[in-house]
Amino acid sequence: MTHLQNDELLVEIDDASGALRAVTDRKSSIELVSEPRLAESFRLLVPIHDDGGSYVRGTDQMAASIVLRGTRADIHWEGPLRDTATREIDIAVSALIQLDGRRLSVRLTVVNRSQYRVAEVWYPVIGGVTGVGPRESTRMYVPENGFDWQDEKSFAEFVGRRWHPNAVPEYFFGYPGRLPMPWIDLYNAVLDTGVYIGCHDLDPRYKAVRLELLPGAGFGRDDPWPRDGELEDGEIPAGALISWTLFPHLDAGQTLETPTVAIEFHDGDWRHGAAIFKQWFRTHWPAPAGRPSWMRQEQAFQFTNFLHPEGRVLRRFEDIPRCAREGAQFGVTTLCVYGWNVGGAESHHPRYEPDPRLGTWRDLQIAIRECHKIGVRVIFLVNLQPVDVLIPEFESEYARYVSRDANGYAWPSGYGFATLAARMDIDRRPQVFASPAYPEFRQRIISQVCRLADIGADGAHIDKLAWAEVKLAFNSDLHGGVDQVEWRGILDAMSEMLEACRAINPEFCFSYEGAWDRLMQYTDANWAWHEPWKLDHVAIQRLVFSEWLCCLAVYQPFDFNVVSNAIRQGFQLMVAPNVFTASLGERPWGKIGEYIREALAIRNRLKSTIYLGEFEGETGALLDKDDYLAYGVHLNPESGRRACVIANFSDAVKETVFKFDDNHSNVAVHAPFAESEFLQLPTLLSIPPERFVVVEQR
Repeated sequence: MTHLQNDELLVEIDDASGALRAVTDRKSSIELVSEPRLAESFRLLVPIHDDGGSYVRGTDQMAASIVLRGTRADIHWEGPLRDTATREIDIAVSALIQLDGRRLSVRLTVVNRSQYRVAEVWYPVIGGVTGVGPRESTRMYVPENGFDWQDEKSFAEFVGRRWHPNAVPEYFFGYPGRLPMPWIDLYNAVLDTGVYIGCHDLDPRYKAVRLELLPGAGFGRDDPWPRDGELEDGEIPAGALISWTLFPHLDAGQTLETPTVAIEFHDGDWRHGAAIFKQWFRTHWPAPAGRPSWMRQEQAFQFTNFLHPEGRVLRRFEDIPRCAREGAQFGVTTLCVYGWNVGGAESHHPRYEPDPRLGTWRDLQIAIRECHKIGVRVIFLVNLQPVDVLIPEFESEYARYVSRDANGYAWPSGYGFATLAARMDIDRRPQVFASPAYPEFRQRIISQVCRLADIGADGAHIDKLAWAEVKLAFNSDLHGGVDQVEWRGILDAMSEMLEACRAINPEFCFSYEGAWDRLMQYTDANWAWHEPWKLDHVAIQRLVFSEWLCCLAVYQPFDFNVVSNAIRQGFQLMVAPNVFTASLGERPWGKIGEYIREALAIRNRLKSTIYLGEFEGETGALLDKDDYLAYGVHLNPESGRRACVIANFSDAVKETVFKFDDNHSNVAVHAPFAESEFLQLPTLLSIPPERFVVVEQR
């Protein structure tokens, strides 16, 4: 056994295979690899002819050398390596393992000397994990999709994604995509200790973190893990495997230097793991100067469709000022124009020029000027990647830019609106995704957005990025790695578009659809789709980056709880009456319009705290919470004072005794349609149904 250690960590490396048999945190005495019989190091997938599922496992190889240099270990596996089908493949692998305080960092070098392609690289494979201390009190935190998450007992009650045909239960989370940030955290609140597992990659590369439970589970049990006595001697022991996976599709003769995976013990819960990621991220991508922009400060916007893809005209450009006035009377002073382009919403992309049925460029310019006169800004929705395959110029101009999967196929997409058949995807306009990695294609989009800036638009919302559709792009004429080229193209498109539009209008801003940490450099807000009325949603990316802003969609005229939820979490309101088809001036939107106006007025008075401040979630306040009460604490970084927004999602009055945990006693209580009260804490709060209150430290 080879021992690599410092004052904080002890790592044991198997002399024969190079597997990590122990990772021990000296401070907490927690052993991450508590079942060393499941210890591993790496895996490679090398598809050969018709066999695409055989892996090269590090535990099946002999380590040629293990060299220690202080707190660093270099492990080398000399090829050829043997896969699970016992074939020899001429590949060499080296691992660099380094200790720094309570952090274990791992990098691989993969040299492909074979005639085959290395499709997947799993590393480091940490096998035999049964928890951070006791499994029953171990929690897994996954910052999924910027707003949803896997938490609570998803590790202790390991069931995985049961609809996927893997031999044993597994979880996997891809980045960019379901993961907006490339890290997860295992922690034990009882022991006040956790383990951060993050991939610190400077390249915009698609990757995934994966967990599996060996040798299997018992579904339907309160505890699906194998019980004592159910595993006979000599069988695979129980334990989880955790690894990051790259998808480089490394060709013959190529070498891969992987990014660093950091495994770091920390005190406290997942928030301390989040702080580890934030510190690394901001070291490489500092927050842009000049923030917050007007878009980041804007509390709400109205989102209105003008033309359905089935040809139904909802309104024309001459109606834009009216829509703006209707929003402004309720405090909503930005209008997003949707379906303004040729063909309307989700049709004829990428032709982003006025549809003649709605008006001309001149009509748009006049409408924007009228909106500016009443203090309303106007932005336009533009998709980045979809191309309508039915447009006459598709084959001659756009087919060559379409992103292709490993089999040469395109990712289909499209949305219908005006008819049931269209909404059921029976006869919707078919679209495919083109790659912004092609400079010619992204310049076509950029030039059209610049035309919007030319006529006075204040910004654009960039929709339809590659989150679900395009993970790897195998186009033979794109270079830079199948796992990177699409994502680098998105970054290039956003960077070039921002530069070009701000040369015309220095205050031009962008929002975008999805959640990706790397796009914070170029955008001011984002739309991460979710169920906005749910109490158990947590603004995860906002908890990590206070400048990150998401919206909550108010679709229906009685979405009072959605409005309250947005105020609770400090999010922008996307007011999209009747799912984009109406405007705030139409019936029956008057009542919720009044509620929006009241809510925004309160938040405007406390803007530096509950909107531009730091969102702390449920940290810092104490109250009697039930299934219908939810709250969020916000910190004003300049004054050091907090405010707590408490929302009642029920149809009955809720009462709760409230205080801040720092014993601050002088507060003001603000509520819609009520005069502010000045009270001493603790106090009994009475919250009307489907309403919120704000308790502000004075």
